[in-house]
Amino acid sequence: MKIELSEKLKEYCNQKSKHKILLYMGQSPCCTIGEAKYYAKFILKSPHLKEVNIDGISVYYEAYIEKYLEDCQLDLVKFLNMIIVDY
Repeated sequence: MKIELSEKLKEYCNQKSKHKILLYMGQSPCCTIGEAKYYAKFILKSPHLKEVNIDGISVYYEAYIEKYLEDCQLDLVKFLNMIIVDY
């Protein structure tokens, strides 16, 4: 899967000084710090977690997200811009 970060996403990462992004399927585009910490604990234990390194930023996501993207014909960059979590 070829992935390039959009300018908006790069800005987000630089602004937050984050080098890790955690993807999740949720109702809202972003979640609270508490939710992010809870979800990070949960997802890091998942054996299905995949990691992609883009421009020095590690993007973590579960395998089912890839299937979802294929079904919806979305690319990961569009999805990243829709759903970003502080990690």
